Amino acid sequence: MISTSKHLDYTHGYLALNLLVEARDELSLIDPADRETAPVLCAHIELAMAKSRWSRVIALAAKTTSLAPGLERP
Repeated sequence: MISTSKHLDYTHGYLALNLLVEARDELSLIDPADRETAPVLCAHIELAMAKSRWSRVIALAAKTTSLAPGLERP
């Protein structure tokens, strides 16, 4: 089993290469128990920003700040 942190590393790599489908697919492989954590939500925010899905960015940012109010950016 691949760890959540490794999936996030892969996701960030795909985002850096603008491979958005691959980034989305990698996020879908994350253990369901970790999907609502701040680092995973931040990765979803990055993906939504890359897709210019601003309403999703706002919704995810609100959820993330409620979970981790002191988090600036992972």
